[in-house]
Amino acid sequence: SSEMQESEGAIVALPELGVMPVSDGSEAFVTYGRGILKIFNVAKNFGFISPIFRSEDSEGPPLNFGADEGLWFFGNHRLPTRAVPGIELTFEIWENAQCKAQARNVQVAVEPTVASRPEDRIQEFQRERPPRRHPNEPKVIYPSVYISDVPVEYTEVTIRELHKQLGLNPDAIMGLKYLPFTEISLGVAGENKEAHVTPVTGAVILRYVNQEAANAAVERLKGHPIRTSKGATKYLGAKHAAPAKWVMQRKQEEEDERKQTNSRGEMLTQKVRGAVARVSMAGYGVIKSAEWGEVMWRQYELPTNLRTMQFADSDKFKKEVESRDDYKRLKEMQGKEVEAELYKLPDGQVRAWHVRVVQAGVPSVEGGGSSSMRAFEAPAPGWAEPVPFPPEHMGSGQSHTPSSGQGWQGHGDMSQMPPMRSAPHGGMQDGSHEGSSAPGMHRGPPMPPHMGGPPHGPGGMGCGPGMGPPPGMGGPPMGPNGMGGPPNGMHPGMPPYADPYYQAQMMQMMQAMHAQTKREKKEKKKDKKDKGYKKEKKEKKRQRSSSSRRSGRSRSPRPVKKQLIDDD
Repeated sequence: SSEMQESEGAIVALPELGVMPVSDGSEAFVTYGRGILKIFNVAKNFGFISPIFRSEDSEGPPLNFGADEGLWFFGNHRLPTRAVPGIELTFEIWENAQCKAQARNVQVAVEPTVASRPEDRIQEFQRERPPRRHPNEPKVIYPSVYISDVPVEYTEVTIRELHKQLGLNPDAIMGLKYLPFTEISLGVAGENKEAHVTPVTGAVILRYVNQEAANAAVERLKGHPIRTSKGATKYLGAKHAAPAKWVMQRKQEEEDERKQTNSRGEMLTQKVRGAVARVSMAGYGVIKSAEWGEVMWRQYELPTNLRTMQFADSDKFKKEVESRDDYKRLKEMQGKEVEAELYKLPDGQVRAWHVRVVQAGVPSVEGGGSSSMRAFEAPAPGWAEPVPFPPEHMGSGQSHTPSSGQGWQGHGDMSQMPPMRSAPHGGMQDGSHEGSSAPGMHRGPPMPPHMGGPPHGPGGMGCGPGMGPPPGMGGPPMGPNGMGGPPNGMHPGMPPYADPYYQAQMMQMMQAMHAQTKREKKEKKKDKKDKGYKKEKKEKKRQRSSSSRRSGRSRSPRPVKKQLIDDD
């Protein structure tokens, strides 16, 4: 029986030990990894791996989900029951439903490399800790602008109003800081040092949400005239503030870290969607897209012995690879519509990952030439163009014969029309024209001479005498010789139930009739109940009064009790 493992607050069924799950090929492997087994619980069927990143594994998408800190695997392995920590493993890295990195297809490495290359285990023992930040250091560095000659009475509200007047977005200001006054700003340097001067203007540093907002502020605020409280005119000065020392150090650290991790590739926000043009036994597939051209992705990585066999013995290589499950999954994706995320290699090449098969029937984002979009345009299976029957008789004994050049377009003459069924026993006993009545039904009384025939409803169906079209619908367009034809946009001969507008009208009529019938039944039931209750009450009252009169007549006087006196 399968083991159960509790993960993330939910009970998840795990496969049997050593049994690999079967994938439907709808998702590609993220990347191929190698590491050292640290924990392995045979009873609960899970373990922990410390990954090893080699220089030849640099190709691939950036592992921005913390895979370098270690990976858990829950089932989904081929490890023997006596596997001990310290052995070298190979695995595939993927993301679960909570977007957390996990390992799958875990197995013992066929070609261990740690014994011959011990320098690869340095990263395992010496983890680089992130540099400790100052507790007051902000997490986000906003671009700053230094503004001078700002009147001292200007507040944050006034500065935001000034931005609005100059066509700037006041919400782009993330913070401001008033700089302290100096001797130079007060104009008391030199011999006027002892004089007491009241400041009129000062300097402010504004922090903006992005560099574009900061550039626009410098362009608009610089040289803008301002009148001070003493009536003098000043002109604002604006320039980009010089970054602080800690800001420069932090930017340098981020740049160094970016250089170290640049070999893993750069994540792109765009996605590619197209068809899988071809696949390779080496583990690669190619997506053909109108926007990105041909984009390659890696589905799996072959062991070294198979990679060398590809050039030494191609026939044996082909036979070995065709029996592998990962190649079968890749082969199933050929010709299907897929969607994938993109990343860029250090040399500028664009690769795909997280390749998923698009469900059938979903329209493609490419042009109109995709197979999924043509599935919407093609008719449904079994659909055939409706055959327009010839117009019915206009009246008793009348017929319509198309003139020359006015035949039934696309369907030839009447000989090509489907034959009409003969009436069953008891129907059309008078042997009249077959088109004048439905098969199996007696003919009704003939129409008056001044009335050509029953008015044709939508789709050529007739309404009874005195019945018009449903409410809200106008009369059908008139065809040749005053005959009713199909509504605009409908195929000839289309039945009325195929028109959505007609369906909506009929549904409203049916709902109104149902509500009216229900209301009438309810009122009748209530009236009947009230009448029955009153009648029953009256009958009970009459019975009570008659019984009381009857009992009064038959009642006899009570006998008088005699008192016994005992003198003894």
